[in-house]
Formats: sequence, C-alpha cells, structure tokens
Amino acid sequence: MRLAAIQSLDTIASCTPYMSCEEPNIVNREPLNKQEVDVLETFAKDYGFKINSNLTGQQRQELLQLLFDYKDVFDIHLSHNRRIFRRNYRFSPEDAEIANNK
Repeated sequence: MRLAAIQSLDTIASCTPYMSCEEPNIVNREPLNKQEVDVLETFAKDYGFKINSNLTGQQRQELLQLLFDYKDVFDIHLSHNRRIFRRNYRFSPEDAEIANNK
C-alpha cells in the first residue's frame, strides 16, 4: 500500500513549519460577539462551568468569552422528552466478581 510520495519543491504551493508540542502556540483571536465581564460571569453561572481559580482575571475573561462565542455547542436540544431505558448486559463471571469486590 502506498502511503506517501516525495514531490519536487516546484510542485509545493505552500509550506508551514512544524511546531513541536514544547513550543507555545499562542493565537490571538478576536471575539465573535464581545461581551462585558458581568454578562460573561452570569453566563458561566447559568451554565455551571467550573473554572480553575488559578487563572488570572484576563485569562478567565478570555476563556469565558471563548465559551460564550461557541455556546451553541453546549445547548443540546432533544427531539422528545421520552426517557430511553435499556436493559443492562450480563457480566461475564470474571467481570461480575470484579464488580462485587469493589
């Protein structure tokens, strides 16, 4: 199976340098819908986000702004309210013994 091919440099349209995991990849992004701090804090409270208390005020605001910009990702609308029940699978004898020991 062929996985790759070596191309001559004149056929490459662009090249992006590789950045290893050790190098910081800092991207300055503009907010999609910039909000005031009190709006963002209310948003965090409404959604119940647990944010690390070690963040600086600026970092917290940037994180909340990012979450606010993509808040539609957190809203899952169900097609109906009917609960779905499914019978549990039976454990194998080995798995049942492990479950009973814990």
